Amino acid sequence: PVVFWASEPVHPGEVALLYGGKLDGSHEVTVNRLPDDDAKLPAVSPTVTVGQGLKADTLQPSDNSLKFVVPASLKSGIFAVDFSGSRPHLLNAPRPEWCQPVKLLPGLKENEAAPGSSLQIIGRNFMLDEKLSPGVKVTLRKSEGSMISLNVEKAEKYSIIASLPGDVKMGEYEVWVHNGFGGPAGWGGGLKLVVKQADVWPARIFDLKKDFAAKGDGMADDSEALRKALNAAEQNGGGVVHAAAGTYRLSGWFRIPRRVVLQGEGKEITWLQWPFDEPKKLADFQHAAIYGAGEFAIEDLSIHTRNVRNGVYNLSWDAVRRTKEIP
Repeated sequence: PVVFWASEPVHPGEVALLYGGKLDGSHEVTVNRLPDDDAKLPAVSPTVTVGQGLKADTLQPSDNSLKFVVPASLKSGIFAVDFSGSRPHLLNAPRPEWCQPVKLLPGLKENEAAPGSSLQIIGRNFMLDEKLSPGVKVTLRKSEGSMISLNVEKAEKYSIIASLPGDVKMGEYEVWVHNGFGGPAGWGGGLKLVVKQADVWPARIFDLKKDFAAKGDGMADDSEALRKALNAAEQNGGGVVHAAAGTYRLSGWFRIPRRVVLQGEGKEITWLQWPFDEPKKLADFQHAAIYGAGEFAIEDLSIHTRNVRNGVYNLSWDAVRRTKEIP
């Protein structure tokens, strides 16, 4: 029998549902609770030692699924389910599925993080019982076997936040998690994590008022000033287009180039405002006020529109509009 998925976490007295293959011949399973010995660092292939265990009759077995009741006499923890000689399947072992930095940084994507950052790990079975949990551990393992223990800042059933050391070396690691149960065999993981430095965006500031004669008085049309500033930032390879406190009247649409930050002085005091023409029909609405494609940012300002369908539209999700004229 092979198990692809199990309904977990599952506690004593509850029904466990397993999906897999060749399960119709499993009319009886043995459930054994793994001892909570000292949790050593994770091995490449943890050895699961199964004792005598308790018998559990299966319910509604079929080729690809079966159910059974976890014996109520057992305590909460990690259970090894034995199918008459097949390799035991562990229930309630931690299963990290993906991770990312708590604060997203340029150039980093899923399962990548920078040294010194806080890492959020998403998965299952991180805390089986908040009252009885002996503690959650997170470890990084290099391919040659060296280990780095991480400081766990916060742990919940489906999420862990742990901090990476500032001096951790760049490279590829495996993330391993222990929920305090199951001893040495209770580690779950193998999730790949790449530690790398975040990209550094150009920091040159293009000031709308000082450098491009924008008024920001709520009366003058500052559209041309904003377009010139965005174009200058693009020619620079990126930068910060800064809009000081004020109300900037705009018309038409704008594209924020790659690695450009459109930055205000505060969302209560910097406003980008489009005309408030009363739309009569769908054709009176333009598709979006601001476009971008992936690496751009908008911060510390407010956008006030009425006759557009999207305030900000990310073209990285729309292959059709990327290849045609934006509107």
